[in-house]
Amino acid sequence: MDTEMEEPSRYALNTRLFWDLVDFPYPRDRQLRKFYFEVERAITKKASVGDLSIYAYGEELTDRQINTFYNSRISLEHGPAEKRERLNKIILDMLDFARMKPSPADVNLLIAAKDMPDQNTELFSVMEGLRKRGCRVFFVVPDDSSDSQFPPRDSASLVWRWNILLDGGFPTVTNTDKVSQGAEKRYKQTSVGE
Repeated sequence: MDTEMEEPSRYALNTRLFWDLVDFPYPRDRQLRKFYFEVERAITKKASVGDLSIYAYGEELTDRQINTFYNSRISLEHGPAEKRERLNKIILDMLDFARMKPSPADVNLLIAAKDMPDQNTELFSVMEGLRKRGCRVFFVVPDDSSDSQFPPRDSASLVWRWNILLDGGFPTVTNTDKVSQGAEKRYKQTSVGE
């Protein structure tokens, strides 16, 4: 019995970026209105984008900044200011976004949020579970990240460094391998306890 899940086809129809503004602040020397197009360009280098939506989390903004985000095709998710609460909101929104689509193969999720290694956030296990179900899961790391700060191999198929994503560049890591049996076992163990 084959216990591995194949990576979905290259033609996903819905892509959402879940962006933590505190973890990955937008550089002041860049024009925010170009961000949507740079993200779209970066993803199309390795996958189909389809309908792109960008959801930003976690920062108090002025009315002028809110208008700038709105005019740049970025939805603001106002809510918790604490890191743990923001990350939990992102995880719940990821699950909801994937659930609302007719087929997991129609879903790309791009996460630009730092995990909290000193706490059990379930971020990477949720990413593995979504990938196992057939979603394409992508991740962003800070520019100065060491290899140990990259997500586990089964969590994400594409990984960008922040400035490379901002420039619309190629991902730093491309992992099109099937999700391993180990990830599936971890997913089943966490699913049983839910």
